Amino acid sequence: MCGRYLFSDGKNPTLSKVKQYYQEKLPLDIFNQISFEEVFPSQKTVVFLMNKENKLHPAIMKWGLTLNNKQVINLKDENKIATKYKPCIIIASGYYEWQSSTKEKHFFTTNSNVVYLAGCYNDANEFAIITEEANNTLSKIHPRVPLTLSKDDFIDYFKQDIIYSNQYKIIDKTY
Repeated sequence: MCGRYLFSDGKNPTLSKVKQYYQEKLPLDIFNQISFEEVFPSQKTVVFLMNKENKLHPAIMKWGLTLNNKQVINLKDENKIATKYKPCIIIASGYYEWQSSTKEKHFFTTNSNVVYLAGCYNDANEFAIITEEANNTLSKIHPRVPLTLSKDDFIDYFKQDIIYSNQYKIIDKTY
């Protein structure tokens, strides 16, 4: 994954409600520090955790997990490093990749314009997105992609019982 995603394009009512909630609850100077649109590494944004009743709730965290004194925005699923951290889900309108050979920007989303990215976080409220090798179609653009989930996977993901990707549902909306 290249290192940027779109939290909300304004079309998703759930993400719009999250933004409105924080706008009403936080002082303006704190609210303005949170990225609710295109998210870059080191910015604060909203990720989702699961409570004991198996319901998602938002939390504000910084994108970039400190690992060996370095900020890491992505963790390879194959390395199993992510299992040392607590799971979170990044709900986004989509994510960006740049094609290595042409530097052409691609935006990946689903038909519903919502993507559920697997992530993990630490006690300092820093998070990283978990990545995996891209499938044959997506690897033409970039060799790695975020590990994506379906809503049906959430409970199992938070139990860390299952992690698998739904790459086949991702569509490319090239700029």
